[in-house]
Amino acid sequence: MPSSILHPAVRDAARKLGILQATEAQSAAFGPIIQGKNVLLIAPTGMGKTEAAMLPIFSRLMEEKRRIGVIYVTPLRALNRDMLKRLKEFGKELDIRISVRHGDTTEKERRMHVKAPPEIMITTPETLQIMLVGSKLRELLRNVRYVIVDEIHELADNERGAQLSVVLERLVEMAGEFQRIGLSATVGDPEEVGKFLVGKDGDVEIVDVSRIRKMEMDVEMPVPDEEDEKIAAMLSSEKEWVSCLRRAREIVEKSMASLLFVNTRETGEKLALQYSMLGYEDMELHHGSLSRDVRVEVENRFKSGELKALICTSSLELGIDVGRVDRTIQFNSPRSVSRMVQRVGRSGHSMEKMPKGTVIAVNEDEFAEGAVIARKAMNGEVERKIVRKSPLSVLANQITSIVVERRDVDIDEVYSIIKRAHPFMGLDRDEFDSVVNQLVEIRQIWRDGNRLSIGRNSRKYFYDNISMIADERSYWVIDINTRKRVAKLDERFVATHIEPFSVFIVRGKAWRVVDMDEDGILAEPVGDLGSIPSWSGEDLPVSFEIAMEVGRLRRTRDFSGYPVNEADAKRYIAWLEKAEKEVGIVATDRRIVIEEGDTVVMNATFGTNVNLTLSHILSSLLSARYGAGINTSVDPYRIMFQASFNLGGREIEETLRSIRPETLEAMLRIVLKSSEVFKWRFLYAAKKFGIIEKGADMRSVNMDRIIEICRGSPVFEEAMRMTLWKDMDIENTRKVLEMIRSGEIEVVRAKLSDIGRMGLRQKGGAVLPSRPSMEILKTVKKRIENTEIRLLCLNCGNMWRGTVSEVHDNMRCNRCGATMIAMIRPYQKEFQEILGKKELKPEELKRMRWLVKSAEIIMHYGHDGAMVLSGRGIGPDTANRILSRLHRNEFELLRDVLEAEINYAKTKRFWD
Repeated sequence: MPSSILHPAVRDAARKLGILQATEAQSAAFGPIIQGKNVLLIAPTGMGKTEAAMLPIFSRLMEEKRRIGVIYVTPLRALNRDMLKRLKEFGKELDIRISVRHGDTTEKERRMHVKAPPEIMITTPETLQIMLVGSKLRELLRNVRYVIVDEIHELADNERGAQLSVVLERLVEMAGEFQRIGLSATVGDPEEVGKFLVGKDGDVEIVDVSRIRKMEMDVEMPVPDEEDEKIAAMLSSEKEWVSCLRRAREIVEKSMASLLFVNTRETGEKLALQYSMLGYEDMELHHGSLSRDVRVEVENRFKSGELKALICTSSLELGIDVGRVDRTIQFNSPRSVSRMVQRVGRSGHSMEKMPKGTVIAVNEDEFAEGAVIARKAMNGEVERKIVRKSPLSVLANQITSIVVERRDVDIDEVYSIIKRAHPFMGLDRDEFDSVVNQLVEIRQIWRDGNRLSIGRNSRKYFYDNISMIADERSYWVIDINTRKRVAKLDERFVATHIEPFSVFIVRGKAWRVVDMDEDGILAEPVGDLGSIPSWSGEDLPVSFEIAMEVGRLRRTRDFSGYPVNEADAKRYIAWLEKAEKEVGIVATDRRIVIEEGDTVVMNATFGTNVNLTLSHILSSLLSARYGAGINTSVDPYRIMFQASFNLGGREIEETLRSIRPETLEAMLRIVLKSSEVFKWRFLYAAKKFGIIEKGADMRSVNMDRIIEICRGSPVFEEAMRMTLWKDMDIENTRKVLEMIRSGEIEVVRAKLSDIGRMGLRQKGGAVLPSRPSMEILKTVKKRIENTEIRLLCLNCGNMWRGTVSEVHDNMRCNRCGATMIAMIRPYQKEFQEILGKKELKPEELKRMRWLVKSAEIIMHYGHDGAMVLSGRGIGPDTANRILSRLHRNEFELLRDVLEAEINYAKTKRFWD
């Protein structure tokens, strides 16, 4: 290590551990950190940010060792584990003790932290808050001189970060001011994040080397081939989805080690199951709801080379060391630039290697969005991190936490401490007092004049609300064979899908519920299809800026400067041209197209939250106008309307034009009060205020009543602010409305086009959706038609082979000409043996009745009968029930076959 400003022992330790030369990030950061400055270091993954922060601090510790002199805060416990391993090597060389403390830390380890405190403590924001209230740890924390916040971009713009910012100011009250260092790979607004790090009175030096490292990116939209169609039939999926599955696998096979990123755990589960069904055992799943043991196991198998790829979510997005990854794959658009940069940066995890990433898009929307995000990422155009001002849920949490910490404290001191944190610099005293009064009213704290003290519920509230992450009860899935924890399922999924013997999919495998008790859900691995668990709040919205650039691409059709191949760009343009031929016009950044059909689709390239904002306003105004409810759904490029009456595009256009930009927020505050999104935000706020207890049985809680009681209170206001901030986009919606009024954005009407229909189509996956799309039904038809069967004449016993496609109406035996022909599967050879017997045993009588019913179905229904009988788990009785229904076409019949197959998978225990 060439830097002479480091302590000689630190330089020697670095050399021993293979660090022979400083990276640009390290060279730039060593100086200001050694000088004691607060530093925000922004540098790509692989530039050694941890060492950039810690080597100067190690140098300072060599001169003055302090028990818990350094706090290293990381947002994920998995990062703690990785950080500990990396830093302990230095600690061993320098005789500096390093420990980790978080929710999984054992009681024995916690006691050791007090008896033999380390110099460096690695922890999470939540555990740091707990440390502040422990009497013995509080004394040790007075020694803190350095605090490092890793992956600070993950915290700066949310309630969890706001909580940490106050906790740091509370730590200052104990230890005096300390040096603060923030580390991040991607920051769109360094000045704002820097202020978040240091608070009201701090100065920060921004060391930004984020643009030094280039990235290689490309965006693809694979073309399905004949093999994809065959696989799609086998997986009951769509050919476009399977072509992406195949292309991702091709990249994996050409790479040494790959991370296959998905946006949600549901998608990860689908892909893991499909790859498993295709026989690829060198790909495993990794996400946050899997147990720690499972995650560590797959990480170790990946590092050892046993696995070629990990299918992962944001659980591997941050700086966990997973070995030498030479390629990252993003399945569909990553939704944001910062996410793209972070994920692609996981490959080429050293400065001499260039990060490489490929986005594989399943359709044209995903392709254009991925192209825009990739271009922005390569040019360093990362989204700004805007710190939400004065979140009242965090304020309530921190007022109570300070009272628990101090037991008795002056109210003015509490206000002063909180005001020093950047998110609360503008906190109005009247608003602060209203939150205090709310907490006193529910007896969470006591107030006597200007003194605040512990209330009846203070300590319980404190430990129930350590984290600002939304509370939703979860349940462990436990493998009944090994008694190991497999994964967690959310309360909503358990309530709606889990019952004894039901089948679900997790960790890429199907599991059947055996029993449920206080420990969790006991399950056994099975081979059936089941339901994919849903985890709330996962997928990111697409920003206004990204969606508008997609709209601009639609208008200009100029892909120069975008990392896409010419063939895919031409296919995208051909898709636009097809829509133009259909309806004469397409939606762009300067045009809204309202397409009329059974569902009215308003094509608008304004992003998720602007479209959600418009949908709430429009549906409310239209419902009031016509006195009937209107259902809406949105994606970044469409708003879809369904009504019980004949709603047309003209009515939507007139209503859209009538909205005055200046009244938008006032209208939303009225409209949102009865919305599901507001109720969800209110539930969060009510729990964080302590009005609703953590773990409360929501089946017995009258939410509407509680909301009405709290109207006008701080908790109601907080829920409304959260809804407006997190789910709506008032600023850009106003901009859109003003552009419509000025004519910069035109509004036109047309009939339904392929672009509009894309929003209505369901995308294929591993498990069939509630109403399978036409593409899925086509692939299932191929699968059924190619099913191998045996045809058995009940008159002469003749049996011959064939496929379902060969069965036709008016079938006759090719030997005797009889019409009673039963259809059986190749493995049902015992059926042929009973023909010709004079006396049949009871079991044989059952088989004979089965054969007669099968033959009657083939005689009466011909090919349709054979298709139904070929369904998995469908016998003659079930087939008769299906065939007796009215089906307008073959695909309606296939839908019923699929429903019966899934029902068999769920109830298979009764037949086994």
